[in-house]
Amino acid sequence: MKLGQYEVDNKWLMIGGAVLVVIIVLIILIWPTNKPSDTQQILNAALVTAQAPLLAQIEVQKQQVADYKNQLIISDGKYQFIIQKYNVLQREKENVKPPSTNKELRDRFTALNYVPLSVK
Repeated sequence: MKLGQYEVDNKWLMIGGAVLVVIIVLIILIWPTNKPSDTQQILNAALVTAQAPLLAQIEVQKQQVADYKNQLIISDGKYQFIIQKYNVLQREKENVKPPSTNKELRDRFTALNYVPLSVK
């Protein structure tokens, strides 16, 4: 057989055809036969994978918020108690009179653990 200006023997044409057939068969065998997975299924799997650490972090933060709310309630209760005590002391402050006698002054100091010096 003549290809262009060259004369090619039939033996070489058969070998070339066989090699071409083998290459086509290998391409068919190597080509992936797996159909691509469902796109929505892949996206859902990626979403679950991405959400897992975020959901865990959200749960930790919810627990922290609950703890802070409890601390705030306790702190607010202490604050209200202190305000109430302050208001009572403010009202009692008006009823306090200066000591009228020396004995009364010494008794007040003694009640506050300030022992006065002995009287000369």
